[in-house]
Amino acid sequence: MLSKTGSIQILEMLLVLFLCCGTLIPQSLASTTQDIRSSTDNSTEQTNVNDLWCYSCSDTKRGADCQANIKTMAGEAGEVQRKTTQDGRNTRKYVKNCGGYYNFTYCLIETIENRGEVHSYIRDCSDGVSFSYSLAKLTNVHPDNQTTCGYTGQGYVICVRLCRSDFCNGPRPLSAANTDKNRNGLLFILFMAYYLVF
Repeated sequence: MLSKTGSIQILEMLLVLFLCCGTLIPQSLASTTQDIRSSTDNSTEQTNVNDLWCYSCSDTKRGADCQANIKTMAGEAGEVQRKTTQDGRNTRKYVKNCGGYYNFTYCLIETIENRGEVHSYIRDCSDGVSFSYSLAKLTNVHPDNQTTCGYTGQGYVICVRLCRSDFCNGPRPLSAANTDKNRNGLLFILFMAYYLVF
């Protein structure tokens, strides 16, 4: 049986371990660009190592799936094996390979609102120049994932965000393999803590 001082020291060490794991887990949950790009499958989809992957969906009202279904998006993006149909289209609802489109080297979020009401919310691949409306304010949007907005004469607000890395127009991709590893590691630490303290 451990003394009270020994138990406290063990609990302090375990607390430090939990804090360390807590800072490492979010980083390991996000699959790396290398994992996404180096995936190999026997599908008919032709991909290039340098292809950009973006989230792709659209809504016509506030709070709909393209804005709120973050967990499903992150899960789809984190899948290393891309499942495709026989004609080569990606069967995932929110994931899109931009490589098949000429000069689409950005990921995009575009919103169109009027008096606080969302008329359009779009995540997609982009060429960085063409948007739903041609406005002077949107002629030089930087790919820094910052929002740039312009206004039409009809009272619409069009906001655009551009970025240049895989799935940067949405949540960080989740990797199921990493999630399982982290869960098993935490269970082991909890078991050891219980064993040592009691």
